[in-house]
Amino acid sequence: MSWRKRACSQSPWGAILNKANLETSYINRKSTNENGKRSIAKRASEFVENGDTLYIDYGTTTLLFTREILSKKDLTTLTNSLPIEHLHF
Repeated sequence: MSWRKRACSQSPWGAILNKANLETSYINRKSTNENGKRSIAKRASEFVENGDTLYIDYGTTTLLFTREILSKKDLTTLTNSLPIEHLHF
């Protein structure tokens, strides 16, 4: 079987679905490798200084990162993530 046939499938409506881009559930990803994500988040937060401006993308690691930087002062943040937005800087 070619790699294209393994990576794609046809939906009942005739559309081609790219299986490589299907996301797993946010809840499932949140609990997967949580210790590693916490470690990454903690290390990344060390680069953030008071007064920085940040764009924080949607994701489970970035949610942990955001929790790490909540104590920073005068941050300007932009995000497309409702879970991050709900942390209230």
